[in-house]
Amino acid sequence: MNGLGGLNKSPEGVVIGLVQLQLPVVVTRADLARQTERIVYMVGKARRNLGTMDLVVFPEYALHGLSMDTNPAIMCSLDGPEVAAFKQACVDNKIWGCFSIMEQNDGAYPFNSGLIIDDTGAIKLYYRKMHPWVPVEPWEPGDIGIPVIEGPKSCKLALIICHDGMFPEMARECAYKGADIMLRTAGYTAPVRHAWSITNQANAFCNLMYTANVCMCGTDGTFNSMGEGMIVGFDGTPTKRNSMSLANLLWVRNFFWDGRAGSLEAQLTEIGHSFLAMVLSPPILEFHRLMVSIGRKFPETGRLFFETGPVSAYSTVATWIAKQQKDGRIGEEDPYRLAVLFLDMLIGEHQLSWLTGAPRAARRDKIDETVRIAVKVFLRGCAAPVEPRQSK
Repeated sequence: MNGLGGLNKSPEGVVIGLVQLQLPVVVTRADLARQTERIVYMVGKARRNLGTMDLVVFPEYALHGLSMDTNPAIMCSLDGPEVAAFKQACVDNKIWGCFSIMEQNDGAYPFNSGLIIDDTGAIKLYYRKMHPWVPVEPWEPGDIGIPVIEGPKSCKLALIICHDGMFPEMARECAYKGADIMLRTAGYTAPVRHAWSITNQANAFCNLMYTANVCMCGTDGTFNSMGEGMIVGFDGTPTKRNSMSLANLLWVRNFFWDGRAGSLEAQLTEIGHSFLAMVLSPPILEFHRLMVSIGRKFPETGRLFFETGPVSAYSTVATWIAKQQKDGRIGEEDPYRLAVLFLDMLIGEHQLSWLTGAPRAARRDKIDETVRIAVKVFLRGCAAPVEPRQSK
């Protein structure tokens, strides 16, 4: 459909940009507004990055995150400010966009909806996910069928969402209605990677159409999305396939905690053990050694490692700290700075001893002791002050 990744586009070719967006945490209207601004910024970035791009595609859950919160206060509508912002972004950047919203459905569960907006700000395609991932997703099944539209450069374009793509009838319906390209947006986690890949290819080959598929990436501190952008030719061969960077993939796969433990001490202890298990794992240690050795010669590679590795971990814990601050459990200091201080307290001799080939300090009992002391020190310095009880 185009050459050199869209740089040398054929006259009737369609250049599609797939955005592997970092999972957000969206709890309040303010969170929703911030994430809307981020998506609008990314639309502009897509245009600035590639002037030949015709359509930029954001994954499922790009706006609301994977918490699957059905709070009416953060649900969207077609005439709401979020969709209005997406429309304006497409107009301002002269580009088509595909967006994901969780849509208010009065008196019932919300819809998981997808929109394709053209470069004049008009909604050209409006689709409601027909197959929520039962029993995990709390969305109402879609009730408006599978629309196929005339997209950029007169291509025939369809959209399905995530689990829809596991059912061959969905892709067949798109093709039956004349689709040349079927978009599939998703928020999948890593265990589904193989099924995701083979269904993207089968949907293309069995229906002789292109499929363009993109998933959320990163972690929000609870959920981990696998990340992947995958364009498959009508012969079932992936023409473009990009996963998260190796650094981000390694960190995300290992850095995880439940987040449902009751006390601050219990949650911080779980975070501490998860973090140390990650940074002391052999793949991360080897990657760390490699980045230190080549960082000065290839500074851009070093910067990428730092941003997708350590900064990603700091930001994940900072998000958790900010939530505790909102609940009045941790004092009002910069959450990112607090996250850096806590995680750096943990690394100390353990990481350095492994990196220098003398891993004596990283015994299980020593790690447990480090986590225990770090949690205690952190809470003594950062826990919100308790209001003294008034004497009667």
